[in-house]
Amino acid sequence: MIKAISRSMLEVVDTGNAYFDKAWLLVAPELAHSEPDILEREAADYICSIDPPSVFKQRRRIMPKAVRYLFSAALGGLVTAAMLHVY
Repeated sequence: MIKAISRSMLEVVDTGNAYFDKAWLLVAPELAHSEPDILEREAADYICSIDPPSVFKQRRRIMPKAVRYLFSAALGGLVTAAMLHVY
């Protein structure tokens, strides 16, 4: 839900984000007299376009690194075992 606090500020009550309950958006002075419907639509579009918190992005990057390290360790172990078996 978006409500106008004044002509130059909008309050977004339902952000759709688990971390943030509310957001306040300052309207550009030259656009403060725009139609309320346009301002509300632009505010909703902007809030929806914000990426998830960086915590989720970091988890996506950590997992492939862990898999690579595990694969490298397993491959190193196989090479070592093969070398010991040859000698």
